[in-house]
Amino acid sequence: MKKKILECCLASALLLTSTVYAQQIQNIRGMVADTDGKPLSGVVVQVPGTKKQALTDVDGYFDLPITEGTKLSFSHPDFYSQETCYKKKGRFIVQMASRAMPGPEDKEIVVDRLRGTSKKGELTETIGFINGTSVTSTPTYNFLGAIQGRMPGLNIYRQGGDMPAAYGWKVRNSRTNLFLVDGIERDFYTMDPDQIESVQVLKDGLSTVMLGQRSAAGVINVITKKGNVGRPRFSFTAETGFEKALKLPDLLGAVDYITLVNEAYANDLREPGAYIEAYNPAVIEKYRNKENPYLYPDVDWYDELLNNTAPVHRYNFNVSGATNSFNYFVDLDWYRENGFFKTNDANSYNTNAQTNRFSVRSNLGVKVTSTTFMQINLAGRQERYNQPAAGTRSFYSNILTTRPNRYPVYNPDGSYGSYKDSKANQNLKGLLYDNGHQFKDSRHMSFDLTIKQNMDFLLDGFYLEATGSYYSATSYLTTRSKEFAAYLYKEDGSYQQVGEDKDQGNSGNKDQRYRITFLKGAAGYDHSFGKHKVSALFVADLNQIQDQNVQKGYLRNYTNYSGRMNYNYDDRYLAEAVYTRGGYNWLAPDNRWADYWGVGASWNGHNESFVKDLNIFSTLKPRISYAVTGQAICDYAEYRQSYSTSKVHVYGGPFDNKWTEENKTASRLNPEIAKKLNVGIDLGFLNDRLAFTFDYYQNKFSDVVATSEIKTAILGNVYPRSNCEKYSYTGTEMVLTWQDRIRNFNYFINGNLSFEQSKFEYSPQLPKAYPWMSRLGDPVGMTYGYVADGIFQSQEEIDAYDAFLPSAVKSTIMPGDIRYKDLNGDHIIDIHDQTNLGSKKAKGYYGISAGFNYRGFDFSVFAQGTLNRQVYLNGDFMDGSGKNGEGAITSYVLGRWTPDNHTNTHTRVWYGSNNNNRQTSSFWIYDADFFRLKNVEVGYTLPTLLTRKLGIPSVRIYAQGMNLLTASEIFDVRKDIDPEIWGGSFPMTRTINFGISIKL
Repeated sequence: MKKKILECCLASALLLTSTVYAQQIQNIRGMVADTDGKPLSGVVVQVPGTKKQALTDVDGYFDLPITEGTKLSFSHPDFYSQETCYKKKGRFIVQMASRAMPGPEDKEIVVDRLRGTSKKGELTETIGFINGTSVTSTPTYNFLGAIQGRMPGLNIYRQGGDMPAAYGWKVRNSRTNLFLVDGIERDFYTMDPDQIESVQVLKDGLSTVMLGQRSAAGVINVITKKGNVGRPRFSFTAETGFEKALKLPDLLGAVDYITLVNEAYANDLREPGAYIEAYNPAVIEKYRNKENPYLYPDVDWYDELLNNTAPVHRYNFNVSGATNSFNYFVDLDWYRENGFFKTNDANSYNTNAQTNRFSVRSNLGVKVTSTTFMQINLAGRQERYNQPAAGTRSFYSNILTTRPNRYPVYNPDGSYGSYKDSKANQNLKGLLYDNGHQFKDSRHMSFDLTIKQNMDFLLDGFYLEATGSYYSATSYLTTRSKEFAAYLYKEDGSYQQVGEDKDQGNSGNKDQRYRITFLKGAAGYDHSFGKHKVSALFVADLNQIQDQNVQKGYLRNYTNYSGRMNYNYDDRYLAEAVYTRGGYNWLAPDNRWADYWGVGASWNGHNESFVKDLNIFSTLKPRISYAVTGQAICDYAEYRQSYSTSKVHVYGGPFDNKWTEENKTASRLNPEIAKKLNVGIDLGFLNDRLAFTFDYYQNKFSDVVATSEIKTAILGNVYPRSNCEKYSYTGTEMVLTWQDRIRNFNYFINGNLSFEQSKFEYSPQLPKAYPWMSRLGDPVGMTYGYVADGIFQSQEEIDAYDAFLPSAVKSTIMPGDIRYKDLNGDHIIDIHDQTNLGSKKAKGYYGISAGFNYRGFDFSVFAQGTLNRQVYLNGDFMDGSGKNGEGAITSYVLGRWTPDNHTNTHTRVWYGSNNNNRQTSSFWIYDADFFRLKNVEVGYTLPTLLTRKLGIPSVRIYAQGMNLLTASEIFDVRKDIDPEIWGGSFPMTRTINFGISIKL
């Protein structure tokens, strides 16, 4: 009996065990959706503290083997992370609330890094992230304009020039820059924004050491989109809008112009009331009364040549998806931006400035076998930039050098007007309409192939990886110019021809040929042992660059052998060490190789039990890194002396070879060295609703390549370039974010702020007679010149002063001229009185963004600005009378000094040369801090219930505005210029866009 009872108990125990075991291995199926019930794909579903995880498919479903009561975490970059327990009751549906701004990404999200990947929470390097949605929200041809001001430490600035907009950039004031796409060097500044998953900025030395001889560079790494698990997802976006030119110089009309020219002429003669005979009072009256616009023209050239607005269009289509075997992302994009030039409909060709860009990208990931993965990325871009034959830049500059009364646009008979003594046809309207056009066709193509082989059958966590990449860029310039006749209209009604009509020509040449070949082989190890996680990576790579426009197209080879080790203990204590031996073939043979290294550590304090007990920090992560990086800067074979030969005739004998020494000062350069320290901390409160990041950095540059100002008597020349300078940068960066939701109202506000100081520490220089003449100890990038001490208000002040320039003797100085300080008291204004006047670089930068979404409506705003920035206002500021009465004059000159208007902010006007006022001095340096309302976006997503009836999951309509408002101290000086760019260049533009986005 006892035996039977024992057998029954054992059977019951086995049955219970099997039941429990069955519960443990049971697959549950759940669904994740947003607050409107729309399924969410790409959500990471994980059992915290384990490797057990799943990814939701396109319909929002996931499958995971868990038991009842198991806690699950749900994370997605665009939604608030949350945790919930699985309860075996009906359908398991989890709803996630969307963020009003992207990120901060969950700590478990895997992010790309240079030569590898890592969870964001495990990073020790200092890398800044900008989400791709921030790029698409700003309508601009160059995506750098979309991220300007969005990250501390990344200084992006607008550069003047031709359309399309050109931007420069620096990372923590790096000397050189490197632009990467998916970790490989590219030249895709104008890539389609819909291709961008995120933009990474590699800030500290630890993140760039593996770049070897270019590891000191500022690096932007653009990560392109890949497909997510699920059915194909189609997206179509159409945008159309217009641009408006901002802050064109305010040019004076003919009467004001002539009045100022006569005043300048009288000033030079020291005869008040004197005038140029061609501009006598009777002539001025004819201009004022507009008596004959052909003989006395008054032309507003901006109005004649430019439209008020220019159209902008962009259309994008992409599809993405993934299965268990492969993932894919395919993108097609077309962009067209017109310039502001007016055109002649009678022409068979376009003379307006216009950019057409067609882009294509295909990213395909294939799981070849259960252990082999292959990634193939193909990208191409074709552009055509059209402009008048004379060039876009020339028109904007020529307007400033063409006085309003120089010639009429048209003569009475409709022919183009000209002027007396004209030796060439310069009618701007004719140059725009009848001088032909030119266009530059550019083609960019890239191919990346990466194969990763899992080697777990040899050693758990061991893998091999190989990458091959080829990038090619070519451009071809075609010029189809023609000539036209213009005519001088005379008072007797006769005409004098200038130039002649000629047929349109056709010429072309290859303007650029550029290619990059990249090869990489890597062996890696990534494994966990209990609470210990070890990652190791060994890489050998070759980056070969050929630019036909640089140094005759000689190949540049950058070769690196690198190793990186990461250690993670219990997701609390993190350490990293990196070493690279880098080579560059343009350096001298014995200087081509150098060693670079970096170390870093961080502490995930929020994972400590005692920190969790405080219930204060959701993120607590101090970081520190130190690295020795480098930058090879030299010309091809600069270390060798070179000679050229030519045939010369020897008197009384035959021709013979003549040897000429071309490079007398050969340089044996070493790579520049940059020692970079970064100390930072990431803080999060209230489940990261409030987040704060702070970084302090110190970058010390030594062996900087420069030319000494000391000359050598042996060579009769300056010394060759050498590694002779040192300077340093120290700075702080801060980011503060608050984001939260109140039921269906999601909102955020974000601010970033950075400050930087620099110091020029050493350079071999001639002994300075006075301490203020030395650059040592000054900030880097200063302007040096004379210190202005106001304006001479009277002849008595001039007579009482005793220090003047040798090139501007006392007898030539007049009231209204600039007075300079005699710093050394020797009664002469010369080089000994020149000193540091101020920096062109801002010492501080900031950005502010805010936004919300509510029941389909979304709104975002972004502003950026600078602190302690100065500009040197030369050019037309120094040409008050329009360059001897030939160029245009701006309204700024109306505030000039006169005997009735004693001012210290404007000089008098002059007609001829003025060696005194045109000196580089503090008089022309002004504060130019600015605040710019950079971007505003308003959108509405139609209700899902409505769009799904049409078979469309999502439809969003939106409007965007860029460069909507600017405030600056410089406007107190002159309101018709932009604080970033001004003068004879393509102007800053305001863009208004309207668009629709459809997702299937």
